Amino acid sequence: MKISKVDPYNLIVEDNPLYPGIVGVPLSMIALYKLIQLISEGNVFNKEFFGTLVCFIITLFVTGFMTQFRKFHFNVGEKHLYWRRIGLFGFKSGAVPFSNIKKVVFEASPSWRTGKTHATIRLALSTNEGTIPLTHYNSGSIFKKECESIAKLVHDALGEDHSRFIEDSILELVSAGKKIQAAILAKEHYGFTLTEAKKFIDELKPS
Repeated sequence: MKISKVDPYNLIVEDNPLYPGIVGVPLSMIALYKLIQLISEGNVFNKEFFGTLVCFIITLFVTGFMTQFRKFHFNVGEKHLYWRRIGLFGFKSGAVPFSNIKKVVFEASPSWRTGKTHATIRLALSTNEGTIPLTHYNSGSIFKKECESIAKLVHDALGEDHSRFIEDSILELVSAGKKIQAAILAKEHYGFTLTEAKKFIDELKPS
């Protein structure tokens, strides 16, 4: 995700992930070619056929899920957000007035790669109608810093206070009933133990 334009009247944030498509599309095409070859030879309903079919479906699904081109245009003059998300499996877009956007927040999810005591995160807009994801779930200090920089610019465009960004993110998770994810986010950001993170959440007060 990158900032493609920022000035007093516009903030445009874009995400154009090429690598999933570059890797995934050729793999899915190879699997599809193999499937067609097996069918033409009459080699169906065997282990090789079903293995290739599973490979094709998984590769296509993962590629389609990860290859989503996103654009978020915060029009400060009009006080509206215009967004669109284009992927292999569909197209979504919308327009949201700034008055319906509450905050930019981190959302956390336990990571299958690093275990339940760590989290992957994504940046999202908390609105009166729900959340709008700005990024995919990811992990790592570089990704986290990039998200924090983008969140600061978005809050500036919205005219919102950015100083309680992490606290607001944790509170948003707590209010959604996701106390485990909130504890994980607090633990990773502040360096707490899990017990300290749970205590912090219990004592955290809304702004």
